Amino acid sequence: MKLDARQLGSKTLSVAKDVKVGSGKKAARGAGVRSSMYGTTRGTGVGVDIGLTDDQRAVIRLLLGGQLEVQCYFYTDIKKLCLLIRASIRRLFSYASRIDYSMVYDEDVCEVLMLRGDKNFAPLRIDHGQGKLYKWYRPYSSIHGPFQSGSGVDPNLYWRPKSWREARRGPVRLTRSKRPEDVLALYAGQSPEQMQAMLFREAQAIQKADWEKNKDKYAFDFEPYAQASHPFRESVRMMLTKWIILGKRSNGSLGIPVDSMVRTGQMDAFFPATHQRARDYLKASWCGPPLRTFRDHHLYELKEYVGYKVD
Repeated sequence: MKLDARQLGSKTLSVAKDVKVGSGKKAARGAGVRSSMYGTTRGTGVGVDIGLTDDQRAVIRLLLGGQLEVQCYFYTDIKKLCLLIRASIRRLFSYASRIDYSMVYDEDVCEVLMLRGDKNFAPLRIDHGQGKLYKWYRPYSSIHGPFQSGSGVDPNLYWRPKSWREARRGPVRLTRSKRPEDVLALYAGQSPEQMQAMLFREAQAIQKADWEKNKDKYAFDFEPYAQASHPFRESVRMMLTKWIILGKRSNGSLGIPVDSMVRTGQMDAFFPATHQRARDYLKASWCGPPLRTFRDHHLYELKEYVGYKVD
């Protein structure tokens, strides 16, 4: 891969955590870059040549020019370079909108908006009782639509985890009452953003109560879930970052040939990083007491940790 460095803009490095890329052992001598990014020993002013090939340096330039956040680390023997890569929220917004990425809507927010009605549609009320009687899905659950950014669509319409429980098991309905009058009164005058904040507080209360009930099953302390300001949960963020790196350039991706670089030894590995607390919960669920029943959320937990595809 030969690229003109003048066409690639340099970006400031910042902390990242989602995808790791290791440089290969077969790097050519004399091709290294002497800078604080690639190996300058701080405090001594001595440059360390780690021997990056032109293709390896071109990959780093592509990542920086593609508006990805990158941070570099040396392995202890200085023969390998580890890159931690993350797409910023701004980059995810633009990329997901460009490829019409399908995302699930927040059922609590959607129900309130449908009950209120709009200038384009009359208020709609759905009886939850029949769904419970016939074991149907909840009226506003599992509704997906293409992600849209900058077109008047509020990003708070899309679902995001609001607790470790939701992050492990997927969306749940957090509004306790199912009576339309109660729902409208509870969220009276609130915007979708304000609804998300209220739902987050409710989810935290449920998580705390669940923890107190089942804390004997866990070998770690309770940790509050951080409130997110965007709908890109960890697994979605990693997947979109992967597509940005590997996808076609016509879709706004970088088109980096990772597979061929791994085969030729210019990269050792390309894999997602993981969240320690997510691993703790997965271990407690799958490696704890024997499961009496197997439910869909057990597969959801595994998918959120391992990924959407297992070969």
